[in-house]
Amino acid sequence: MALRLGTTATVIGSELDDEPRPADHIDLVDRLVAQIPAESFGGDLALLAFALPDSRPYLTAVTHLNRLTGGRAHSLAVTGQGLGSPFTALRIAMSYERSGRTSKSVVAILESATPDVSDRPDRVKSDSGVLLTFDTTAGHRRVEEIFTLNRAEAPRFAGLVSDTGRLLVVTGPTADPAITPDDRVHVHRASEGSYCTSVWLALASNRERWEADYDVIALFDTDPHTGVSHGAILRR
Repeated sequence: MALRLGTTATVIGSELDDEPRPADHIDLVDRLVAQIPAESFGGDLALLAFALPDSRPYLTAVTHLNRLTGGRAHSLAVTGQGLGSPFTALRIAMSYERSGRTSKSVVAILESATPDVSDRPDRVKSDSGVLLTFDTTAGHRRVEEIFTLNRAEAPRFAGLVSDTGRLLVVTGPTADPAITPDDRVHVHRASEGSYCTSVWLALASNRERWEADYDVIALFDTDPHTGVSHGAILRR
């Protein structure tokens, strides 16, 4: 499955004030879709992934995403898995593509800001979202693997690139910092302040430079609630 990094979008809202009114998922979807060229849409699958509740949960944001991007896709939302929800959404998209049920899909990863509760490890200060488009066109970076690790397991990044290749590991703010196998691996640690969108925001914000500089990009994040880690391997 090919990830079209050139059409990845990100939107980040303002920090919360004394009376927070976080953006709802419908609003985030509208703002993301507005940044994407129309030719990127019209696919077979529309997925929405989130970890924190929507401020207007009675609205079906994934149906809205489907309507805005062509209205003919299978659509479903993935949640209840903490920051693993986006990784599961990509796994679903990969399964659809491998079974021949889709050649083009879109995944929206959304996060509404939360009130200031000091003991919450998933406290986020800003609304954020990332929109990823996928197709089977050659020439784009492809999703090679999605993986999940329990507390006692460590990621294995050695061997992902040749001796002359370049590997970037993008970690979430709560991931174990001691994960690099050797000096050839570059690490980018995502900024604090987001939960399930952290590594995806970093990917979207740096996509052009990273696309040119690295043969393999590995996303890796650890959920502060469960200690379970999730990862994705993107190969050029």
